[in-house]
Amino acid sequence: MQQIELDEASHTYTVSGRRVISVSRILAEAGIVDRTFFTEKAAERGRIVHLLTETATPGNSFPPGTPPELKGYLQAWRIFLEQTEFQAEEVEQRHYSAVFDFAGRPDRVGLLYHEKTILDLKTGQGSPQPWWALQLAGYSILLGEKPRPRRASVLLRPDGTYRLNFYRNVRDEEVFLAALAVAKWKTGL
Repeated sequence: MQQIELDEASHTYTVSGRRVISVSRILAEAGIVDRTFFTEKAAERGRIVHLLTETATPGNSFPPGTPPELKGYLQAWRIFLEQTEFQAEEVEQRHYSAVFDFAGRPDRVGLLYHEKTILDLKTGQGSPQPWWALQLAGYSILLGEKPRPRRASVLLRPDGTYRLNFYRNVRDEEVFLAALAVAKWKTGL
């Protein structure tokens, strides 16, 4: 089995010491994700919320030191868990595709309504973005399972609510692989 390393600061993956492109960089390099509106504050919020959700369960108290402005996101996650009975099998597990030579880390893989699902957590302030379907298609390819797991995102909101979205377009993988080709051409990875 190949060693998949991730430098968190630069979000750079290496596999057995060789740098490989990530799902998020593929979408950015292909021009699918406009990062103009991404801020350091939003990225930090997402990072902390992701960490807090790793241990959150329905009904448990907020971890000590939870910033007040993030409690709504954590409450939304708890309500999601309670209402859907989502059971995580993997949390932030690194994956690599030897066939397509890219890596990534799905937020969660588990059972949602008793069906295997790749779940991506979002904390943005807007509506679901079309590129989320492609991001999840990339993760689906990384898992390498047939049939493919279901793909979904859960948009956690600061008011304690959430929005669950499913992505079913069978062409999403084709579009992702086209983006992969463009990104590799641009970056030389």
